[in-house]
Amino acid sequence: MSPYHRVIGTAGVLLAMAASQAGLAQTPVLQSAAGVQVQYKEPINPAHRPIYERLRKRTVLEQYKEFMSPLKLKRALNVALEGCNGVINATHQMGKITYCYELVAEMQRQIVETDVLPGFRREDAIVGGFVSILLHETGHAIFYLLDIPIFGREEDAADAIAAYVSLQFGPTSARRILTGTAFVWRAAELTRQKKRSGRQFEDYSDEHGTEAQRFYNVLCIALGSDMVEKTNTFSDFVQLLPEGRRGQCVREYTHAKNSFARFVLPHVDVPLMKKVRSTEWLRSEDGSDIGPPPAFGPQSSPSPGNPGAPTLTPGRPGPPGSK
Repeated sequence: MSPYHRVIGTAGVLLAMAASQAGLAQTPVLQSAAGVQVQYKEPINPAHRPIYERLRKRTVLEQYKEFMSPLKLKRALNVALEGCNGVINATHQMGKITYCYELVAEMQRQIVETDVLPGFRREDAIVGGFVSILLHETGHAIFYLLDIPIFGREEDAADAIAAYVSLQFGPTSARRILTGTAFVWRAAELTRQKKRSGRQFEDYSDEHGTEAQRFYNVLCIALGSDMVEKTNTFSDFVQLLPEGRRGQCVREYTHAKNSFARFVLPHVDVPLMKKVRSTEWLRSEDGSDIGPPPAFGPQSSPSPGNPGAPTLTPGRPGPPGSK
């Protein structure tokens, strides 16, 4: 819940830009998803109007609301896309998630300018980053609305629940969301390194982990899901995680899974959840209108000194992180 330099965590469904519906009301509401209210507010900055129009036409908040419909809430959860007077952020405060158009614009701009790892795509970073930020803030909202106890840092817990919920979208969508989320965290770390020529000591005082740590956390939960669930969706993440961390991924995924089962699942309509999970939320065209990147050098590759880790040297600007 902070400004831009840490904003990417997590959030909603697709930046996606193709759409078939027009003339939606300013505050669309789906009656089938009790407890969640969504709103697209008119942008303050005229430059953000194309973002506002794309997101409305793609009905991203309506789809988010439907995905959230199995969650039984005693109090309303309000979610708004809106202008934030130049602040690049997404926040949760007492049952309201505010997602700034400024964050969408900045994330898209920086992703276009960032080099990629093999197997990762810029358009998935647009989709994954947007979804991940909304789900991260949803994690904060769930902790608040359901009065869930948290040991450790709440930001880490919100990241974990966002990653675990992303895995419930089905293998194809989960792959896009989590590779995209990892992409934006890595890009955010590269941006910080470029701007400051390295981290400052006070950077470590933040309630969030560093962007590089959050990059590895996402990879580890995803890889752990493969190991526990006997799937093969994220097998290539082995090459990105140092050997010492790979050994922890089963435990990290299992911890997230068990915590969800104990504290969140009792508040979920399970038959409806199974129905919702069978829906393909992401579309093939989501994120596909992202522009081509500038002419950069070759793609990043594993560091010579550590074959299991991506190169995190400065030189490529990257997208923001999230609170």
